Amino acid sequence: MALSSSDYQKNQREWAYPVVPTSSRAFANLESCHLICSHLNAADLCRLSRVSKQWESEASALIWRELPSIAPIASVLQLSSTSLVQHPSALHGKFIQQLARARNRGRLVRKLTITPSDMEPGTARLTVLAIAFKTSVFPFLREAIIFGLPVYHANDLQKVLPGSLAALDVRGADTHAWAFVASRRASLRSLRIEGKTFIPRDVCRRFSDLRAMTEVDMTVPYCPPILPHLARCPSLRVLRLHTGESDMRGTTVAPSQGFRALRRLLVEGRSAAIQARGIIQSLSVLHPLEEVRLENAGAHGTPASMNEDHFMAVLIDIEKHCDPKALRTLVLTPRIPGQASASHKPSDASYLRPLASFSSLETLVLASWNGLALKNADCLAIATCWPHIRVLRLCNLRAGENLPTLHGLVPLADKCPELEELALAVDAQSAAPRLPAHYPRSRSRVKTLAMIGPSPIHGDTVLGAARFLATLFPHLRDISCPDGSPHKRCWADVSDRLAVAHAVAIQTERELATGSREAPDGGVVQSVAHALVKIEQHDATVVAPIGPTRNVNTDVVHQSTMPPPASESSGYDNAVAAMGDVQLTDVQRRSASQQRVDELQKCNAELEKDRASLEKRYRTMNSRLEGDIHGLQHLNADLQKQKTDIEQKYLQVEEERDVLGKQILRLQRDLEETSRNASTNLDALIEQLGKLEQHRDQVEKRCADLERWKGECKQRLQGLVSLG
Repeated sequence: MALSSSDYQKNQREWAYPVVPTSSRAFANLESCHLICSHLNAADLCRLSRVSKQWESEASALIWRELPSIAPIASVLQLSSTSLVQHPSALHGKFIQQLARARNRGRLVRKLTITPSDMEPGTARLTVLAIAFKTSVFPFLREAIIFGLPVYHANDLQKVLPGSLAALDVRGADTHAWAFVASRRASLRSLRIEGKTFIPRDVCRRFSDLRAMTEVDMTVPYCPPILPHLARCPSLRVLRLHTGESDMRGTTVAPSQGFRALRRLLVEGRSAAIQARGIIQSLSVLHPLEEVRLENAGAHGTPASMNEDHFMAVLIDIEKHCDPKALRTLVLTPRIPGQASASHKPSDASYLRPLASFSSLETLVLASWNGLALKNADCLAIATCWPHIRVLRLCNLRAGENLPTLHGLVPLADKCPELEELALAVDAQSAAPRLPAHYPRSRSRVKTLAMIGPSPIHGDTVLGAARFLATLFPHLRDISCPDGSPHKRCWADVSDRLAVAHAVAIQTERELATGSREAPDGGVVQSVAHALVKIEQHDATVVAPIGPTRNVNTDVVHQSTMPPPASESSGYDNAVAAMGDVQLTDVQRRSASQQRVDELQKCNAELEKDRASLEKRYRTMNSRLEGDIHGLQHLNADLQKQKTDIEQKYLQVEEERDVLGKQILRLQRDLEETSRNASTNLDALIEQLGKLEQHRDQVEKRCADLERWKGECKQRLQGLVSLG
């Protein structure tokens, strides 16, 4: 179906941007069609599908790729389950076109969601599709999401979903849902199931037959027999278990015989540590496990010391069974118990010892009451053992005990160049250490720093801490602190100073790059630390007492002609009296006032210089903005011209297509007429050939009669001759 000129102009007004074709026949290029369709939403794809059959095929493949319900497919049939059961012959005759259309749409679906409304008795869309089609209407479906599965729809679902389904997501699973999942063992590769019912034991046995399964995500009450059967899946690479408050007792997996393909393990819930130990102990030695996550582990009523023992045992099992070169991510976050159940064991850094050989770690998140009491020497060991670390979060739940100082962060900045996120509890109460003057520019990429726990700091050490952190971490943008911490305000002050220093450094580099400002003191502000020093010097100049008023833009000439009041020189008098109790004369007072006026004049000159620099920068930016506006106007004119050219080319293509269509129709008519004439002539020739065959038979028969008569005449002649 071709668009008229008015319809095309109307659609052009709805498009957000013009499309520049690569050639005059870009709309006939399949690659261009696919590229354009991939950037449109569903509404625009529906409009685009009405342009031509070629565009309809490309747009339909994207429109029907993901369906939020089976209602669009069932609505094509316009049938009810009751009418189909009572009159099955209704599928033939006038409904044959609807069936073909629904099947064509179903072939395009790759991801399908079956909602509770699809299985309601009033609509029964699932039953309609199960009865209307003998085979699955979605033959190429790869992923299905099912919200609940009533028992009376289990058979319908078996008919609707294809046997080649690769991914299945069941929400609100019950006993019938488990049986349905276990029956898809031929092709199922990814399974995500969520429910509140226990897994039946007979269904657990079927999980060992899921030969193609690569990913399992279960959020269900724990069932002890499930782990041994999942361990037999030869292709299982990702295992996620969310068991909540379920308790696991006595489940074992044969050592060195299970989970041979496992690469990622995530366990969450009350018995997460025990479950993880059972899985890790079943692995072979040097198993290439890449990720281990134990989140929200431990029970609320369990003493912290008991949970700590389980977590330490998990780390020891990881050291025994996992390949140090393969493990990339390790997360162990226990539940924080109440104050009454807190552990009273001595604190040390025992959590880090089993992981010392895992040099390929990139993400390490640990929390402990006893095993993460770090010192500065431990920070050096961390940087030495894990040089490729990217995310490091070590939470010592015993806040305020054995905390490393700011100096402990130096090895992390020097030896971990890939570190981007750091969370640690540090003690910044003492003065920040000063780095040597020849300290090289840091290559650290840390962007966020989280101060876990109180992380004590004083207001007197804020400036030193900010300068020290800016030197170590030049890309540091944000420092966070827990809301309940009494030191949150001081750390927020450090974060604000770093943010201002970042803005100043970036602005200075831009001005120096564009030449709108000369380098101060013949140099360049090369880091945030330098910018922070400049800001501190400026703050000290502004805070110092400079006269009776804080307006530095006041004309200093009039001030120099007036003797300052006694209140103005009180600060100066007190300072001199403190040195030696010397009585100031009038001449000395005037000289002091003159010096202060000179300082004000110097400050005013610096401000004038800054004002001139700002005016120069304003003029530069204004001229640049005018140039950008002029360039955008030219670009807009070019786009309008291209839009006009596209409209003309599109109309030409449509005209050529119409002409070609007419020529094709004419050729088809000529071909049909020629075929009919040839068929008629062929029939006439065949008929004439038959008549000629009959005439030839008659002539041959006549010739045979003549030969026989000739023989008889010859015999008679011989008889007459003999008689004579």
